[in-house]
Amino acid sequence: MSDDFLVHFRGVRGSIPTPPRPSQIKDKVKKVLELASADDIKDEASIENFLQSIPFHLHGFIGGNTTCIQMKVGGHHLFFDAGSGSFPMAQDLLRAEFGRCKGRAHWFFTHTHHDHIMGLPMFGPLYVPGNHFTILSPYNNLRERFIRNQHPEFFPVNFSDLGSTIEFVQLEDSGNNNSYQIGDVTVRWMENDHPGRSFSYRVEYQGKAAILATDAEYKELDPIKLQPVIDFFYGADLLIFDAQYAFTESVEMKRDWGHSSSFVGIDLALDAEVKRLALFHHEPTFDDFKLIHNLDRAKLYLRKNGGDEDLELFIAREDLILNM
Repeated sequence: MSDDFLVHFRGVRGSIPTPPRPSQIKDKVKKVLELASADDIKDEASIENFLQSIPFHLHGFIGGNTTCIQMKVGGHHLFFDAGSGSFPMAQDLLRAEFGRCKGRAHWFFTHTHHDHIMGLPMFGPLYVPGNHFTILSPYNNLRERFIRNQHPEFFPVNFSDLGSTIEFVQLEDSGNNNSYQIGDVTVRWMENDHPGRSFSYRVEYQGKAAILATDAEYKELDPIKLQPVIDFFYGADLLIFDAQYAFTESVEMKRDWGHSSSFVGIDLALDAEVKRLALFHHEPTFDDFKLIHNLDRAKLYLRKNGGDEDLELFIAREDLILNM
């Protein structure tokens, strides 16, 4: 594998940022101490080996920042959404070409609900003259939305006063066969069922494909009605899927809220012959133990459906980097 197609999870939480509470940190420390033996903590090397041997959610956090995905594809920077996860991304970018007035990126937006744009006003590279951003979405008024988001009543710097060069591109807003070309990279999109409209994106490069399908609800589970979705997902190497709710919640309690579940994601991924499925847009009231419990339930569902050898299932977590 090369580094020509990297996917970096910067923000994985849904609805609102959820920094860990002190009680949650204490619960993790207790669990780690229960697992450790005297040999595991006798020196720095043994401690490091022990921490690497236990589940990742015990020595770290799945993440509390809202949606932001960073991709480096064919030498191009592609960003998706600007939730609070875009702030740590900005700090890393400023240490490279975006801090030297030479950064260029294409930034795609699924929609403009607050949890997907709240990081934009604090995104440092936007303030640096010489940087160039192409901002894309099927919305016909995205620039106006961002201007309203930084009205002086809400933020001290107007969007129109940012130092970088910002170009807006409105993507075609009809059909599912539209595409946008960035060198050898192809980006396709599809409208989701979500309040206020939202869009999924598919990135293709040299026979590989990664999809971000968040803030999407799938009410009609009839395979015929789902065929356009399956076609859009088909053969993807990675599907980042909105699994905010448990299946029973999404069907019985939170219909029309615009989100989905791991069970629906598994069914769609199997039908579309997807290789890897990342559960994403985590419910803000769920701590890491609850999220891992839901992942275990999802793996059981996958196994019972005979798909555990065909589909790799995992939970999206902050700073996870995948090489496609």
